[in-house]
Amino acid sequence: FILTYHGEAGDYTEDEKAAIHERFAKWALALDVPAGFDRVIPLSKKVSRSTPEGIEESLDPYIRGFTLFRAASFDEAVEIASTCPFIEAEGQHVELYRLEGL
Repeated sequence: FILTYHGEAGDYTEDEKAAIHERFAKWALALDVPAGFDRVIPLSKKVSRSTPEGIEESLDPYIRGFTLFRAASFDEAVEIASTCPFIEAEGQHVELYRLEGL
């Protein structure tokens, strides 16, 4: 499965941000991650979009990062995703996709 991270965090104090990051790190360590992959893969804030009109560069990516993990079923993956601390932060959400062939 791939879990993608979206959005910008709301206004939080540094202590609140640190607490969310700590919960997120603990959550990520419990995941069954395929060999050779990091638990969380952040993406650059600079993005290039190709359209029929040309190439556009932006500093507003839609996806902030992602995590690959294994689960026995889609229902189990949904349960795992629903406990992700990333979604505790206002203005952020995750999306879950089943990867075929991994």
